Amino acid sequence: MKKRFDFWEWMVFKDEPIVWLANFIHAARRCWGIGDWRARRDGKRKLKDLRSDGGTLFVALNGPSIKKQPIERIAGLDCLFVNQGFRLPQYKAIHPKFHVFIDKKLVDGTWDIKWLDEILEMVPDITFILPTAWSRNSLFKPYIDRGVSILWWDAPCQRFIHGVSGFAFQLAWALGYKKIYVTGYEQTATPSYILKQASHFYGSDPDVNSHDVHYIMKDLYLNARHLACAFRSAAYAKKIGVDIVNLTDGGIVDMFRREKFEDVFPSNGHAKLEERAMK
Repeated sequence: MKKRFDFWEWMVFKDEPIVWLANFIHAARRCWGIGDWRARRDGKRKLKDLRSDGGTLFVALNGPSIKKQPIERIAGLDCLFVNQGFRLPQYKAIHPKFHVFIDKKLVDGTWDIKWLDEILEMVPDITFILPTAWSRNSLFKPYIDRGVSILWWDAPCQRFIHGVSGFAFQLAWALGYKKIYVTGYEQTATPSYILKQASHFYGSDPDVNSHDVHYIMKDLYLNARHLACAFRSAAYAKKIGVDIVNLTDGGIVDMFRREKFEDVFPSNGHAKLEERAMK
C-alpha cells in the first residue's frame, strides 16, 4: 500500500537542505585555516590507528535511567562516554576507551576545562574525541603538550546528527564497529527541564535556569529534528550492516531495536555476548 503524504512529517524533514547548505558553508570556511587542515590530517591518521575490526562499542549517554542499571557490567568492552558521563561512580572501574565532548560549553567557559584532568586522573590512557575547530584553541594546548590522546574529528554527515548520540554513532561507523549498544538514551531532556525534572543522571545543568521561552522554542524544534535524524541513523545503520541496540530503561527512542540491559549483561558478566559471538 502506497504511503500517503504526511504534511507535518514533511515539515520536519524539509529543512534538511537548508541545514546541509549552512554546514557546507561553515565547513568551507574552516578549510581556509591551516591549523584545521593539520588537525584533520592528524585525525585521519589516528582514526586509522584506532579502527576496530568489526567489534562491539558500548555508548553510555547521560539520561536519568542509567542510574538504575548495573552499568559496571560493561567493563571490559570498548566503551564511549560523553560530556559529564565521568560523574558516574562506576566510570573509573569501567575504564572507557573514548570520551566525547562536542558541546561549545566546554570552550565558552560554561563547563570547566579541568574536567579533562578529572577524567585523566581516573583513566590516564583515554582518548578524547573533540571537534577539529578546537585544535587551535589555547585551552587544549597543555593537553597536546602533555601528549594526551586526542582524536580531532568532525562528523561527516549532518543528516545523522541527533545531538551527541548521533555524533557517537557516526564515530562508531568510522571506527569500523559493527555492533553498538547504547543506554541512557531517553531523548526527553528538553521536556524534563521544562517540567523542572532531572534531565540527566546527575540532575540538570545549572544553565537551564536561564532559558527563556525563546530558547525553549528553539530547543523543542531541535528536539524534533534530532528525532528525525535518529530515524535516518537507524535506516542507514541497517543499510551498512551495523546493529544498534537500545538498552535504555524507558524513553521514547524506538527507532532502534530494544533489549533489556540485564538480559544482555547478566550478573555473570558478558555471557550473553560471548554466547552470541559463537553463533
